[in-house]
Amino acid sequence: MLRRIAALIALSFAGQAFAATFIADSIPYAPEAKVADRISTECTELGKTFSQEIITQAKEQGIELQTAPADQLASQPNRVEIQITDIRSYGSAFTGHYKSINLQLTRYENGQPVASTKLNRRSLGGMGGMFKSSCSVLDRVTGTLSKDIAGWLKAPANAAPAPAEADSQAQ
Repeated sequence: MLRRIAALIALSFAGQAFAATFIADSIPYAPEAKVADRISTECTELGKTFSQEIITQAKEQGIELQTAPADQLASQPNRVEIQITDIRSYGSAFTGHYKSINLQLTRYENGQPVASTKLNRRSLGGMGGMFKSSCSVLDRVTGTLSKDIAGWLKAPANAAPAPAEADSQAQ
């Protein structure tokens, strides 16, 4: 009987020790971010849909994330700060698209940084890319980056390449 009570107490403390991990409700641009003008004016929901896709992909990996307003994220002790540091947008429907996104990620536990990485993905739009909008092609890129982020969250040591090795392509 005493063992059962001790086990229940240990489980209750273990449940309390596992605190929620937060990300911003809309993935922000870094202060020094280089963002193509047409992207910042046309793709106004990019950060919000990106955040939602990250949560979906993390959940598929068995990781529960919650959102917090971007301006309040730093007050969360367990968080992943994700910033868009660069968005490139070249081409058009006539010449073909070239879109890329660079990210900086830092994971905090109990308010202390424990892991950091940089990720990059790019796309030419895929099948029928010339008929897609810039925002549609960037949604394709953020979808692939969301899977990369979920993999990194699951195993930061295995999935966090050195910055020079982080470049990869979303086909």
